[in-house]
Amino acid sequence: DTIKRANDSKGCGGIMRTLPFAFFSNTEDEAWKFGCDQAAITHGHTNGFTSAGFYTLLCFHLLNSTNDIKTAYKLTKEYASTQTHSLDPYLKKLDDCLENFDKNNIQLNELELNNKLDLGWTGDEALVISIYCAITSKSLAQAIEVATIHNGDSDSTAMLAAGLYKLANPDEH
Repeated sequence: DTIKRANDSKGCGGIMRTLPFAFFSNTEDEAWKFGCDQAAITHGHTNGFTSAGFYTLLCFHLLNSTNDIKTAYKLTKEYASTQTHSLDPYLKKLDDCLENFDKNNIQLNELELNNKLDLGWTGDEALVISIYCAITSKSLAQAIEVATIHNGDSDSTAMLAAGLYKLANPDEH
């Protein structure tokens, strides 16, 4: 199916409304398609809607498996590589930051978050910031805090990170 694009926007508005579609998806293909299609209504740039497909699929994996968030991210990245390579530069930045976190166990500070993962104004930037915060945080409060310390669209990145963190840690109160 061809995605109907309204414009060439890659803002984060498309990805912001995708989490509910993970609940209605029965397969990876459906999750990806639902995320992409609904975002393309208002965000027609390839990264505007593929970031939404990626986020929806990541949420789908967290909802429908016992995988931890790192494994769900890996599965989502593998699927996404069959659909697009437009997100690759952003995912590479994220992977570098996650590798650094794994080695040093220190989260990025405000300046580092801005410099390494950008500001979250676009879907691709909001995607990688939210995944980074959800993976590297030890609590929901920490995920939200880290997702709001940068100088960009922090309310969007915090909401996305909170959704991922909570899906990955449903029993945490």
